[in-house]
Amino acid sequence: MITGITLCLMFALPQQGGSDLLASKNADAARAITAEFGLDYWSGKLVERSLASATSADGKSDLLLARCDVLRMVAGRKLDELERLFSLGEAGEAYSAYLDSGPSSSRATKAQSNLGTLAFIYGQTLVQLINSGGIGSVDLVKASEQAEGIFKAALSGMNSVISWWENLSDDDPEKASAEYTDYLPSVYNRALVYRYWSELYEKDSLDRGQKAEKAIDLLSEFALGAPFLPQQRAYSALADCFAVIGEYEDAADYYMYVTEQVTDLIDQEGNNLGLSYVAQLQDASQESMLGMAKMYQRSNNIVSFWDTYNDFEAWVANNEVAVSRMGYTLRLSAARQMVIEGRSAEAINLASAVAAANERNMLRLQANSVMGRAISLAPADADISLDILYSSAEGAYFQKRFADAVDGFRLLVPRLNASSEEIGAKAYYYLGLSWSKQNEALLAMVSHQVGYQSYPEHEEFALKNADKWQKAAEKLSIDNPNDEILREFSNEATVAVQVLGGGGDNLEWNQAKQLLKLAKSSARAANGTESGSTESRKAAAAFQRAIESLGKIPSDNGYYELALVATGIAEYDASEFDATSSARSTAILSDYVNNYITDEANAPKDPLQRKVRKDKEPEAVFYLGLAQRRDSNSIGVLSSFEDFLNRYPSQPSLAFATMTYRIEAFILLNDINGAIAEYEAMHEIEASGARIAIGAYYIYKHYNKLSSTAEGAMPSLDTINLRMAQEAKYLHDFNYYSTSPRWQNLIGEADLLRRIGNNVDASKMYELVLNKHSSASDFTDAFRFKVEIGYVESMLEQGQIGRAVAIIDSLLESRPKNLRVKTAAVKVKAGFLLYDPSETRLRDQIRVIPGELSPEALATASELANSIVKIATFQANDFVAADPDNSGNKYYYPEWWEAQVTQAFVMYQRNRTNPADMGKHITFVNALSLQAPNLGKDVAGPRVAASLKWILSQK
Repeated sequence: MITGITLCLMFALPQQGGSDLLASKNADAARAITAEFGLDYWSGKLVERSLASATSADGKSDLLLARCDVLRMVAGRKLDELERLFSLGEAGEAYSAYLDSGPSSSRATKAQSNLGTLAFIYGQTLVQLINSGGIGSVDLVKASEQAEGIFKAALSGMNSVISWWENLSDDDPEKASAEYTDYLPSVYNRALVYRYWSELYEKDSLDRGQKAEKAIDLLSEFALGAPFLPQQRAYSALADCFAVIGEYEDAADYYMYVTEQVTDLIDQEGNNLGLSYVAQLQDASQESMLGMAKMYQRSNNIVSFWDTYNDFEAWVANNEVAVSRMGYTLRLSAARQMVIEGRSAEAINLASAVAAANERNMLRLQANSVMGRAISLAPADADISLDILYSSAEGAYFQKRFADAVDGFRLLVPRLNASSEEIGAKAYYYLGLSWSKQNEALLAMVSHQVGYQSYPEHEEFALKNADKWQKAAEKLSIDNPNDEILREFSNEATVAVQVLGGGGDNLEWNQAKQLLKLAKSSARAANGTESGSTESRKAAAAFQRAIESLGKIPSDNGYYELALVATGIAEYDASEFDATSSARSTAILSDYVNNYITDEANAPKDPLQRKVRKDKEPEAVFYLGLAQRRDSNSIGVLSSFEDFLNRYPSQPSLAFATMTYRIEAFILLNDINGAIAEYEAMHEIEASGARIAIGAYYIYKHYNKLSSTAEGAMPSLDTINLRMAQEAKYLHDFNYYSTSPRWQNLIGEADLLRRIGNNVDASKMYELVLNKHSSASDFTDAFRFKVEIGYVESMLEQGQIGRAVAIIDSLLESRPKNLRVKTAAVKVKAGFLLYDPSETRLRDQIRVIPGELSPEALATASELANSIVKIATFQANDFVAADPDNSGNKYYYPEWWEAQVTQAFVMYQRNRTNPADMGKHITFVNALSLQAPNLGKDVAGPRVAASLKWILSQK
């Protein structure tokens, strides 16, 4: 961290002698202070002081460019879109002025490249404001004029950068170094500037079309030679351009192409993609889905909008995708549409989920804004949770809509009671701040006073309310020195702050937090890189610096416990880059859990300490289990996560996660009964569906592995059936509890149901897939065949031929050589026998299911039955029997016996309709019995033997 002392030393640097070098260093330092630490005021001061003492033109030019870069970075952090637009405009004009000053070629190239990035962000922000109605007419006129100037300057600059780079010789080292920093960004950003410029013109106007077409040409050219990920983003931007000019079908094709290409790459076997790269790929898919949804929404194609949104949610759930900013933006679009459609309760729930997942960033503010609109439309007596009312009011506050925030909090506070401590203390705090922003100092002070007095035990906001109350009371007392009542009032507020342990020095903690922040930033940059790479080494070193800083916080410091837990977690995070860190994380967190918090000397003594203990103990236990999991210590995982919810009832989401990890650990320890017991416990405590789905998936994969892995002696048929039944049960649970199960998993469940004999449910599942999912873009002919033949077979096992006829005729035409199709077709054409093992008499065991039975149908069945027998006979030659002496002998091949039943039954049906075939079925079965008196019962089971005996009995 750059401390105040360091900054002062930097400001005092003498500008003499090598002033160019010093100015350049100070310029880089200013950028770093803003980019890495967010200390915008100090970076501005550094540039200002350095400019005042700079003596050379080059030195001043470096500092002026740094000022432009700082303005651009500051603008990018603005949460309010209108404020960001104005800040971007200021930075854009600064770059234009700088370029007009005639800087050197290298500096101009860097300024032109950065201005290009700024220009498309400016256009993107302005278009978003126009579409959302977030900019007034006066500001829109000003911004549009400013955009014209910024776009023209940026395009001129980017064209210069592109020409400069293309004119460099291939052996020039500068060409290689500038390709990814200046050239390619300029090529891409140039297209995006035209794309957003086009949207500033009226729909169907000539200017709009020309600008969009220009963007399309540039993006198409860029995509041809770009690497995969930039190429997909370019295609997504291409789709945006087509949407701008109303070419919705072309746009949809490009959007879907991006998602399909990304999915194909991720699903490709042996792709060896890093987690970070997969996340970037999935973000590109989310950007494409968002673009398509917005297109449909703007074109008022609401049906397609909801189809796109539902496909997105299904994709996220089925692939366990980490939702990115693009995905959450899509969810907010859905919530806004729900508001338009009057579905206020659904909109509130969806926006609330987005807000909860995006703490303290722009998405949370947008989500809270949507909640506010939905709440305003809800009936007066609507049962809206306190959390949602609070989030809506809080969102209005952070969006600087202070009057709306006051209204929201005033709607909330009458519903509060003594048990509403967690929300109540915060609500009064932000109500007080909202009053302050409207210059209602007295109302603000009273809000903070009531907030403290109503909830004096709240670990965090009791002190915050007391502090604000004290400062306001103190100011009133100073302004009215002779008012004894105000003086007593101020003293009461001061006592409240002191009782809560207000004040104190947190310098060491803040320094360590800054280093932790930098370490996490380094970790993000290193994600996806190879072990031992420069980025990985930097991340490991950054975590080590943060851990050392945390270790310097003394035990008598109020932040010691926070630092202790943060050290253990930092070691766990560092283990991604340093294999030795995981063991240290386990040791630190284990010591905290087993020794530190059990020592009475460390018992919390005030609300702040109680809050730290309440928050940090479950967090420490959770990361202890994660560290043990990373070290493959499954026994440790089970121990650390045991009974987590009862120990920490305020942490249900963590508790549900620990239970899925326990299921995984039980399975790794070959204790499937323990895994199932943990899974059942998740149902008993009503864990979240998403987590139950994960637990079910772990158990399903266990049984699936048993089914597909041949180890040791062949299990008995009963064992195989039991395993398959369990496999079906847990795949069903996974599908049921997943928000939107993948249709591929539904097919897998249907196949398992059919294999275990539950043909009723299997046929329903196949039918569901055919009716609802067969139009999916990735529903190939192979999948269609798999579903249709499975559906036919399950219907036949229920004795229902009529609904299978049309499908079988189609399959015979498209896949005439497929054995499953032939077998099912014979049953449809000639009928078949169903076997009931529960009956004792042969005539009761067998039920005849009639087929089509026309002469043509029986002729087809005969031909197919002959073919099935030939195939089975051929396959029997390669059959390996349990007894090697019987290998290759068709009489020991179960499928051959199945083929004989098929052949014999067709003969029986022909015997009934064709005099020339009378008695042939008896002759056929008699011949079989001469070779195998038990008619294959020992080989193919009692059903085959019973079927052949029944056919023999039909004179």
